[in-house]
Amino acid sequence: MTLQPPIETDAVALVKQSFLQSCAAAGITVEIGRLPAASVQMPERRKAESALARTLARGVLQRHGVAHAQLDRHADGFAMWPAGWAGSLAHSGGWSVAALARTAQLRCVGIDVEDPARMKRALWGHIMTPAEQAAADAMAADAAQLRAAAVFSAKEAVYKAIYPLLGSAPGFQQAELQWQSAAAFCVSVPPKWAVQLQGCAAVFDGMLFAVVWQAAA
Repeated sequence: MTLQPPIETDAVALVKQSFLQSCAAAGITVEIGRLPAASVQMPERRKAESALARTLARGVLQRHGVAHAQLDRHADGFAMWPAGWAGSLAHSGGWSVAALARTAQLRCVGIDVEDPARMKRALWGHIMTPAEQAAADAMAADAAQLRAAAVFSAKEAVYKAIYPLLGSAPGFQQAELQWQSAAAFCVSVPPKWAVQLQGCAAVFDGMLFAVVWQAAA
């Protein structure tokens, strides 16, 4: 995997555009928002991020004719989507994201956003399987850091995709990513979850974004 950190504005825009296009090709609408810089340090930042993610999701639904969606919170914390829709929300470091798809096209979708700089080496053995860690260890330090962050973010997205659907989800050591290209992957999970997930990831604006999905039957 060769995810690149943000460099110049034009390059960042291209990476972001490619990521959003990959999601759209899978049938997923992704909306990304950011709190004003002055809000990032405020005590209620996480609540503001969560509210922004829900606002982004409602905007997508409204554009598709679903007005005034409540997006009630399930007892387990995830958003409850209108009939005919699957979705996922995430937020971190002042960023908020929403991913939505029609269930006629996708069975489930999960999204996550993380700051790759926060992925400490001491966590790698918890997050990555032995095979994933061996692949990261063979990389240069910067690339390995991004790989670890991508694996973590993707597995968080796996949880968000599967848990609302099945009431349980694989842990970090039960899910394993196989990279198909620089930013696309599939996810292997034990048969008990009966899902076949595809995904993509990208780094832009200093954050790592990951989305996973399963096509509808």
